[in-house]
Amino acid sequence: MMHIDTTSFDRATKALQKTVLHNALQYGRSIGRQYEAYATQGAPWTDRRGVARAGISSSARASGTRVYVTMGASAPNYKRHGPRSAPDYMEYLEFDHGGEFAVVYPTVDAMMAGIRETFGPAVLKGTYGVRIRRDRAAARRRAQKAKTRRI
Repeated sequence: MMHIDTTSFDRATKALQKTVLHNALQYGRSIGRQYEAYATQGAPWTDRRGVARAGISSSARASGTRVYVTMGASAPNYKRHGPRSAPDYMEYLEFDHGGEFAVVYPTVDAMMAGIRETFGPAVLKGTYGVRIRRDRAAARRRAQKAKTRRI
């Protein structure tokens, strides 16, 4: 009978897994920085206050054996009245005018194509989602308007 001690192999494998996860997280952060740079420079609109460009953001986090990269944007709407007072300004840019001023989704599509080209299609799994954060003040105004309409 032969006994083989695999503890050193197990330790080395776990260390390698940690290294791979760390490197994947660093790559995710780098993709996020590329997204921010590409989106801010390639925006097809004039940002008079600088709020919309400053709201373009990304983050990366590791959970288990996966790395999640979140790309999104937020720009509070400073108009306090009129038909455009409710939505976040970034929602207006992304979804109104037939997508003419959209920057978030086209940028993410371009980034995903590059990732697929680099790593292959098996790397991108799960949902395709881009977060456009809503302005809290605008959400409160929407709720107040809905409440007054019901009464």
